Amino acid sequence: MTAKSLFEECVCLFESIEDSRGLSHALTNLGRVLTIEGDYVRAEALYVRSLRLAEELGDNHAIAATLRSLGDVAHQRGDHSRARGHYEDSVARFAQMNDAYCQAKSLIGLALTSHAMGEHALARTLGDQGLGLLRNADAKGELAPGLARLGQAALAQGDMARAARLLGEGLTLFAELRDERGIVTSLEGVAGLAAARGRAAAGLSLLAATDVTWHASGLASSTADRDTRDRAVATARAQLDEATAGAAWSAGAGMTLEQTIAYAREQLASLVVPADLR
Repeated sequence: MTAKSLFEECVCLFESIEDSRGLSHALTNLGRVLTIEGDYVRAEALYVRSLRLAEELGDNHAIAATLRSLGDVAHQRGDHSRARGHYEDSVARFAQMNDAYCQAKSLIGLALTSHAMGEHALARTLGDQGLGLLRNADAKGELAPGLARLGQAALAQGDMARAARLLGEGLTLFAELRDERGIVTSLEGVAGLAAARGRAAAGLSLLAATDVTWHASGLASSTADRDTRDRAVATARAQLDEATAGAAWSAGAGMTLEQTIAYAREQLASLVVPADLR
């Protein structure tokens, strides 16, 4: 059974026994699966229902977590003003509970929304706050994806040095954790950085290697992530002639994951010049 079907069954069971607390959590978990799948309308409806139940129960932690989930789906739908409101409320609530770990995750969401709204200086401050809290908690499992997401955001707004630092640290942590999905996500970020630095062939090789890993492992990814990968491949190919693009793709497709990680680290070491690090 899939995660989606299991959570759907959980929802039905908690409804049948009228367990509001369990139902609230199950709705939120199902909503997260739907968010990954790109079914944002249904995910938001589930989060709203979960929030109402949490409020009726006075479950402050569940309220704050669900507000963050609502922020996530609003961000994905491009409603950044609404996302900001949810994230700010979530950050404040977790701060009141002295839950630095959960506060950090909400801060990173708020940072990503700030980037999307063009407020890059604020986004860097918020992102660094969130990452700092996760480092203090030695929460590597949450720190690594935070680094990857913020690294991608830095790349999108043209801050190559910050993108390289964050993506490089994220790749190292994901490799340490043996998190294959996270490794691939970080590698895709490095591919984007390489292409942005005029190394389309290197970027295309990295994308080919990650494409092989996605298919071989059967890892699931969101519609938004797949669209982003497709655009990255198209952008890299457009910068190269057909023969060069084909050779680059073949070279990447023949790499093992370990070889791809080593190649990505070589790219990171040479892509950022010392002046970028000042």
